[in-house]
Amino acid sequence: MQSSSILRHARRLAMPIRRRDLTFLAIDTETTGLRPSMCGLVEIGWQPVERGVLLEGMSIVVKPSRHEHLVDDNDICRANDAMWKERAFGETVLSALECVRCSGEGLRSRTGTRPHLAFHNAPFDVSYVCVDQALARKPVRWMFQEDHGPFSRRLFDTQAMVQPLVMRGQLKSQSLKGVCEMLGVKPGNHTAREDARATAECVIELLTGGWI
Repeated sequence: MQSSSILRHARRLAMPIRRRDLTFLAIDTETTGLRPSMCGLVEIGWQPVERGVLLEGMSIVVKPSRHEHLVDDNDICRANDAMWKERAFGETVLSALECVRCSGEGLRSRTGTRPHLAFHNAPFDVSYVCVDQALARKPVRWMFQEDHGPFSRRLFDTQAMVQPLVMRGQLKSQSLKGVCEMLGVKPGNHTAREDARATAECVIELLTGGWI
């Protein structure tokens, strides 16, 4: 048995985490670019996990709040005219976040515990929710700050979770695709719903497979 496999096995014995103990909501966003101060959201997707079982994932297309910067030389998410026309008539960010909150409330009511939130690179996704001053004045702080909200204060971030693996040379790329390949998880297809599903599966494998 390789040393890395022995280490994972030892950690699994020392700190067993059962799949059925995991209840959380994985969230992913698709944006018009990499700079929250200039760009905006175009899609929010989420994947509920109830006692280790993936439920049906969902996503909502939203109206970019800063669509004048939709196409930028530094952006990784470029939209053609057809995509822009489709997304221009999407829901508002607040409507999408309300659906996310309702999903969290559903998990909480069925399990009796507050579900965790999960992201791949949480600071990036969260920044697109919090940067808009109009949103900051609305009651959306429940997602990350308030004790009485549907979610627990514990947050899973797969990018941060694999940092020790990068430092040990076991993982070269902290991208979601790179993490999926290492864990044997089917990668997403760069849609919010599929990337949220991939993030959820990575969280489960990292926590129950003895990787960390």
